Amino acid sequence: MSSCELVRYFDYPCDISHATTEDGYVIEVIRVPHGLRDNGTAPNAESGTARHPVLFVPVFAGASDLWFINYPSQSAGMYLISFRRRVPCIRISLLLSVCRRWLRRLGDEFEGSGALLEPHDYVQERPRVLEVQVDLVVAYGPVANVSHMGPPLSLGIPFTPLITLDRRTCNTNEARAREAERKRRQWKTYDTNEMRVKNAGRVREYRRRADNTDETRAEEAKRKRL
Repeated sequence: MSSCELVRYFDYPCDISHATTEDGYVIEVIRVPHGLRDNGTAPNAESGTARHPVLFVPVFAGASDLWFINYPSQSAGMYLISFRRRVPCIRISLLLSVCRRWLRRLGDEFEGSGALLEPHDYVQERPRVLEVQVDLVVAYGPVANVSHMGPPLSLGIPFTPLITLDRRTCNTNEARAREAERKRRQWKTYDTNEMRVKNAGRVREYRRRADNTDETRAEEAKRKRL
């Protein structure tokens, strides 16, 4: 049973679309437009307030169905859909197509401190969604302790700090590369404009010399006639 089938099993509406990331990955995006008590046309049938999008991010080594695998009374996703907010997506890639002013992102503690920084960096790095503001970030605690699990997970736990550090280093290097590219283009534009100014000056100088030559030849011809 897929994630959307699981949502529909509890009589909730569910839409599926696909988004392609910048590096070529095709991601399935699941959208639950409204709960069971309304049809999604009214802002909020219970309180009358406008609804804000809620973005669910799957946990480490998990899938999107974990937000809906429990019964509606026990699931954070079903609870928010029915009583609190509208859940437009489960994947962060939908941020490109759902440009709302407010965005509430729910993650989990497995993502670490990066979960608190990623939304701001994501918006800053993509001018197309600069108008999106992250209103709230909720980091859920882990549902289990994986520090005493056996292979293969136990083999990667000692390298978690290195992986996190490498990820942050890659993000820093990417930011530096983008800044260097921006400056290069800026200087290239400046050099191009400066070259145009120099070329215009040279053209004016050539024309002035040509005019002087023509005047000299005319004076010389006039002197010879006399």
